[in-house]
Amino acid sequence: MILFKRTIGLALASILILSSCKKEDTAEKNFTIKVYNTLLWDTQKPKGQLQEGATVSLYQNKQDFKDNKPFKTGLTSANGSVSFEVPEGNYFIVADAGGGLTNLQSNGTKNAAGFYMGYVQNGLFQTQAEINSHSVPSQEGAAPGNFKWKDINGDGIINSLDLLELPYEKVTVGSAPIEKEILVGKFLNIDQ
Repeated sequence: MILFKRTIGLALASILILSSCKKEDTAEKNFTIKVYNTLLWDTQKPKGQLQEGATVSLYQNKQDFKDNKPFKTGLTSANGSVSFEVPEGNYFIVADAGGGLTNLQSNGTKNAAGFYMGYVQNGLFQTQAEINSHSVPSQEGAAPGNFKWKDINGDGIINSLDLLELPYEKVTVGSAPIEKEILVGKFLNIDQ
């Protein structure tokens, strides 16, 4: 009888311990991406205009991008947004609005691993005064409405030393709600 009571006691204790363990949340998370067409930039629309019908693809890693194997793909609605339900994790984002409008600005070269190289967007130039200031790196093709490129190596000049493997834009999906903005355009949105 004592053995029976001990066994029951151990079983109940095990059940209590297991039931108090936090279950891991494996539910998919929702997040939204808004896509802006930078060719439609003006001083009243500092990011451009929200783009309907852009294809947005999520990749779990760069190799999947290279192999053209998106994890999820969607089209932006009339308000320029698309929502995804995905497990928590990191995803690379590629947006394409057709006609060469994309968030990937490649210089056409590939690295040794076969990945295209490109510049990292850092917003859009808004004014000539901003371009003339010493607060932004020197960049060929700088004009209001054109992309500002990130100075990766910090030397104050945008050149081939600032190229990264594409795609570079990513989102980390976790427990907090996310709304990510993506700019699509051409290497030079405004010809000088």
